[in-house]
Amino acid sequence: MSKLFTGNSIRDFSVNKSGSNITIAKFYSSGESGIFHSNDYGNSFELDPNFINVNAYSIHQVGETEFVSFFGSQGRAISYRNQSTNNVWTNTNEDIYSTRIDDITSNDTYLFVSHADSVISRIKLSHFGITTDVESLNEIPQNFLLSQNYPNPFNPSTTINFSIPKQTNVSLKVYDVLGKEVAELVNTEMSNGSYKINFNAENLSSGIYFYTLKTNEFISTRKMLLVK
Repeated sequence: MSKLFTGNSIRDFSVNKSGSNITIAKFYSSGESGIFHSNDYGNSFELDPNFINVNAYSIHQVGETEFVSFFGSQGRAISYRNQSTNNVWTNTNEDIYSTRIDDITSNDTYLFVSHADSVISRIKLSHFGITTDVESLNEIPQNFLLSQNYPNPFNPSTTINFSIPKQTNVSLKVYDVLGKEVAELVNTEMSNGSYKINFNAENLSSGIYFYTLKTNEFISTRKMLLVK
């Protein structure tokens, strides 16, 4: 076992799938407080300049998007960012019940927020431009299939259909032309059936993207064009 980070009052942390990016929320007790990042598997951490001397409560990650709840001199808020945008954070409070936030979690459709006054609120992930809603089409397919998205070209949303003939682990991801993952649409075990997903690319720039469906015994990739 190896220690990655030491310090007082660590409240929460998040790690991406590869383990290369680690984010730690630190509540003030002594020394520095705020949000600390590592992009080298925890070998070194840097204090995020956007969260210096703020009290960070909770961190939650959905795909490549991080959510942080905090309070400080600028007030209370939830901030979010896509990891590909580095230090570009956006505050969002307009759809939250209150800004007294204790914890954040999510499912495939909603971000759930627990508040200090014993209330839980929810916000559709599509509000942050990262959501993909998985809808079952109530069809029992005979083969694996990844269909062409429609519409294509699209702006900013498009629909992707896929079919799986038996229960299996399913991954559906979107990549840019350099092969960098820009969105994770599905990563779970799913029952046999045909499914429809809405992909919102509001936070992506115009260009060619590829989406890949991968199961235990099937892989398929298709191309789509985002035009803004």
